[in-house]
Amino acid sequence: MKKLGFENLVGKFARRGGGWSRWIHRNSFKLIAVCLMAGIASTAIAQTTPQRRRTSGASDVRVEIATRPLVTLLPPVASQNDRTPELRELPPNQPIVQTSHWLPPRPPDLSSPNRPWEDKENDGPLLPNVERAAPPRIPYCEECEAKPRYLQLLPNGLLYKPYLAGEKEPRFAAVWLYEQGRGWIWETAMGGRFGFLRYGTAGTQSPQGWQLDLEGAAFPRIDPIEGSEMDAVDFRAGWLLTWRGGPVAVKAGYYHISSHVGDEFLLRNPTFPRIEYVRDSLIAGITYDLNNALAAYGEVGYAIGHIGGAEPLELQFGLQYSPAVSNGWCGSPFAAINGHLREDFGFGGNINIVAGRQWRGPESDHLFRAGFMYFNGHSLQYQFFSKHEELLGAGIWYDF
Repeated sequence: MKKLGFENLVGKFARRGGGWSRWIHRNSFKLIAVCLMAGIASTAIAQTTPQRRRTSGASDVRVEIATRPLVTLLPPVASQNDRTPELRELPPNQPIVQTSHWLPPRPPDLSSPNRPWEDKENDGPLLPNVERAAPPRIPYCEECEAKPRYLQLLPNGLLYKPYLAGEKEPRFAAVWLYEQGRGWIWETAMGGRFGFLRYGTAGTQSPQGWQLDLEGAAFPRIDPIEGSEMDAVDFRAGWLLTWRGGPVAVKAGYYHISSHVGDEFLLRNPTFPRIEYVRDSLIAGITYDLNNALAAYGEVGYAIGHIGGAEPLELQFGLQYSPAVSNGWCGSPFAAINGHLREDFGFGGNINIVAGRQWRGPESDHLFRAGFMYFNGHSLQYQFFSKHEELLGAGIWYDF
């Protein structure tokens, strides 16, 4: 009897439990919402116990200080040496004062809509995309003259800049030129000029003083029509002693240049009269900066040793426009014209014009250019110096 009664009790509870489970399943979201609201309310009541209690009467308002410890919702202001937040109790009779650290930040000053908003306390722009113009680089200034001067090994930059349109200036270059009646040729240059020793101001921005430069380059001509074979190559090496003071730069030095014909060219032209064109020249030149971008120059050279049809005297002069500022990825325009007269041709010679776009390194002052070139005169290759050429094309140049 007891066993049957117990089983009936269990079955009855199970039947009632199945009804409760179905009710809980149908109302589960409501129960969860009620539990969450109850938890949030209890937490808020526990953390927002009034720190002071205001009671209003008919004639006055009095403030009663709460007897329980003060727990604030805002983080306490940590000291400079201790940044660990902790709960603090107020003295018994000290009123609660809201500090300025908890105040919301002030809105930006909109009184001047034509200029960027400014944070008066931090003295900085609030707009991140405001462009700031870089200070212009000037070729000479009183501040540059006042810089200390000392001896430097392998300094940065040059005191006497290379001629942009000089056809035999040591640099890296690749120029594709077209000659009417022949077709395309590829004139290249591989070399450069660098400072070895300087006594003067440091840096590349308007340096002043004395500097010894070393230079060297090869100037091959490649014939793309004949399988990129080399027709001829000129080699140049030398040294220069340069000086700059204000807008004036002066150079004096020595260079050797010799011309050599390519083996493949001789195989294609077995009757070509090969010559040994050599010049060992002393040179002197002067450059004057008319402004921040425009410069004029002149140079004279006298060969103390010359063979293969070379004569002693040569003259070179020109005008070039090349802004001294670094204009970022946009670059700047450039243009230059150079005249080269040689006694080899009764002081006839050639003219070379280049123009295009340039990019200058902000720290190194290296110059990369891309543009067009026009040449008219005796051949760029001294192995063919008696041949007249008129060339037009485009290329790239890189000067240290």
